[in-house]
Amino acid sequence: MATVTLVDLEKNKVPGKGSQKNIKGPHQAKKKSLKSFEESYKNPVLGKEDISQVEDLKKELIKLKEENDSLKSNKPLTKNEEKLLNAIRSESIEQKTDLPTISTSVLRKKHKVSAKYQSESIRSLVGKSLIKREETPFSGNVKTYRWQILKH
Repeated sequence: MATVTLVDLEKNKVPGKGSQKNIKGPHQAKKKSLKSFEESYKNPVLGKEDISQVEDLKKELIKLKEENDSLKSNKPLTKNEEKLLNAIRSESIEQKTDLPTISTSVLRKKHKVSAKYQSESIRSLVGKSLIKREETPFSGNVKTYRWQILKH
């Protein structure tokens, strides 16, 4: 008994019979072209304004999903994140401003924020919308950050 290979099926030939008989019938599949995502959601009835509205809604949906994920992950703050928040509060009181200028060396030496996890803690707090930081010139070409606590 002859075995049928994929190559034989693609050529529509029965093995051992040469090119004399072609396989025909319902098992012969027709290839359909695949549409990309962009083509599949476009509707010829929609105008350009409608397409821009769809794009705006997509962006808003992505933003809301990210916000939902951040709200779902109500993990307690790490020790390093708490130290960072306390450092901002402390420097805010000392400098008598809502946007205290704090260098990384001050965070590490004075407030004992771990250097190993500092950038991770900052990203986490900014991602949770608890703090905001903006770059500011310190001395010459040296730049540092001004910090603000958004939620208490």
